[in-house]
Formats: sequence, structure tokens, C-alpha cells
Amino acid sequence: MNAEILRPRVSDKAAALAATHAMQQMAHDLGTYADKDIPGMVYAQVSTAQGITLETNPAGSSSMDTDGDEYEATSEKISLYAHNLYTHEMQLICISGLIALAKAR
Repeated sequence: MNAEILRPRVSDKAAALAATHAMQQMAHDLGTYADKDIPGMVYAQVSTAQGITLETNPAGSSSMDTDGDEYEATSEKISLYAHNLYTHEMQLICISGLIALAKAR
């Protein structure tokens, strides 16, 4: 699963918070993880300089990320690539983060 979105027009912190909130809400709604585990398992990291990570399980390296070799900090579009998203629930969690980032205008 790959995605391409326009760069959020809000601060990195605001974009990360919006994506994290959407992803954690989706994880809760799906019952993917125990609620107490969600904050450490599901989150977004956004850095204009370094790229984006939408994490669904850090122990399993299950995420959608920008590619460090291809990421361009000045590009209007950002490409993200899936890594170890073995379940539909993990995919939905990442998609919810993508939607939140796309709406962060």
C-alpha cells in the first residue's frame, strides 16, 4: 500500500497531533489494541526536514513512512510507503492518519 498526499499546511506539531488523534481513535474504534497500549503503539511523527511516519506497532515496524532516499523537504507532494501492515486494521489506522494529514490545511 502506497499513498501520495499534499504537504500539510499546518505546523509539523499540529499535523502530527491531528494524525495521531485520528489514528488512535481508529485503533480504539476497531479494538485493535487495549486502550492503555494505544498511546505507545499508535502515533504519527511529522518533520518537514525528515519526513513522516505513521506508526501502528513499533515492535513490529508496522508503519507508513516517507522514504529517506526519495523524500524531498521542499516538494508539495509527499509519498508514503507501507511496511509490515499485516492486517486490515493496521491499514485502516494508517489510512485514518493519511486522511487527517490531507485535511490539515
